[in-house]
Amino acid sequence: RDQFDVLRRIVFKELGFHGSRHEYYHPANSHMHRVIDDREGLPISLGVVYMALAKELGLSVEGIGLPGHFVVREVYSDDEGQLVDVFERGELLDRKDAERIVRGNIGASLTELMLKPMTNLEILRRIANNLIGAADRRRDPAALRRYLELAVTLDYDSTQLRGMRALARYQVKRQAMALEDLQWFFDNRPEGIDLNRIEELRQYFLRP
Repeated sequence: RDQFDVLRRIVFKELGFHGSRHEYYHPANSHMHRVIDDREGLPISLGVVYMALAKELGLSVEGIGLPGHFVVREVYSDDEGQLVDVFERGELLDRKDAERIVRGNIGASLTELMLKPMTNLEILRRIANNLIGAADRRRDPAALRRYLELAVTLDYDSTQLRGMRALARYQVKRQAMALEDLQWFFDNRPEGIDLNRIEELRQYFLRP
């Protein structure tokens, strides 16, 4: 615990890492090189920095994806740990604080599932989704297509992301690539997808 106290002091007090409040949804808050240079970012990007630094020191930190707000848990032993809000300069949280965050974001009670550590892949997917949202808000079709390329790579079987990527590819005049995405639906026939609608979209993409 003393080591974590020192790590928190260095990262959040001496180095000044903090949550971004001025332009919360700016893509720079999810680009790790910018987060490190600017020393500010989203909760999840700051969490990745904290987790990586802890790992280099032989300490264990887990990412906890509370609905609408990513926090981390410092692991002291198999049954002891401490939640930390990296967005709020390393503020320590107890279960009541986590409950308050969840209620404020989704109006529901905190569950044990919400406190389950995220895998690295789940963290990457969440970051990709943040970048997709940022590009969509900024109405940047080129960036949206790039981030959807990443998102589909991370979640290959997601019909929602693949459909979004098909539209994004078509929007930036990548017609052949957009048609490849639509062909995936016919090749895999995912459950719950109306292939007639996919065919209509394909005919639209094929218009001269």
